Amino acid sequence: MSGPERERLLAELAVVSRRHMAAYVLFNQAVADRLGLHPSDLQCLNLLTLEGRPVTTGRIGELTGLTTGSATRLVDRLERAGYVVREGDPADRRRVLVSAVPERAAEFRRVWEGVGGSWVGLFDDLDDDGLAVFVGLLRRTTAFAATQAARLRSADEPVAEEPVTAKGLPKRTPRITAPAEAPRPRTGSVDAEALRRRLGGFRRGAEAGYRDVEAEISEQTEPHRAPSAAAPQPARARDAADTGGTGAAATEEATGGTVEEASS
Repeated sequence: MSGPERERLLAELAVVSRRHMAAYVLFNQAVADRLGLHPSDLQCLNLLTLEGRPVTTGRIGELTGLTTGSATRLVDRLERAGYVVREGDPADRRRVLVSAVPERAAEFRRVWEGVGGSWVGLFDDLDDDGLAVFVGLLRRTTAFAATQAARLRSADEPVAEEPVTAKGLPKRTPRITAPAEAPRPRTGSVDAEALRRRLGGFRRGAEAGYRDVEAEISEQTEPHRAPSAAAPQPARARDAADTGGTGAAATEEATGGTVEEASS
């Protein structure tokens, strides 16, 4: 069947189904929060109670689509939370079975039954044939979802990866921003001669300040300058210089003879 009306209904179905899935995910999160579980752990517990018997960790992996390692860690979390226990298989001691704790499973069922009463009331306007059609639809959508989940987890299905740079860093798409405004033209004119005089005054002032600083430094360092580097004279030579050359006569008088005699 085809036609404008069917196309309209299919388009509406696509929108309604997406809203339905989003609403159910949020509902699942609310129930998980109520029980203190992770949403994935909640659905694992849901599938485990629907099995109605103890199952292996491998079977839990099949029900949830998880690997053996992930399924084992999931069972570990449920066991720590007190919802499941591990027991040896009486028929095969090599196998370990996982079963729900009856008291915690009853608590889980009460939450679902509280929702179930309102859920059943949604189909009061359907006859048995209409209800059978709805049940068949749910079966097909459940199988379809399981197939698509397996396809997405398959190694053969390409998975979109975040682009990275040559250095392995995440590649970010540059943000497009509006171009900057062009600079506004300046108004008025510049007096070149006045500007030249002003700059010349700045230069003369700087030179005068430089000379003042040099003069001040020279005045401060003048008293601290070292004396002349001439070699110091002996005491006798200084005395001779002070007496105007009378040192030789004094020596002659003191020795009672000539300078040569005093030297000898």
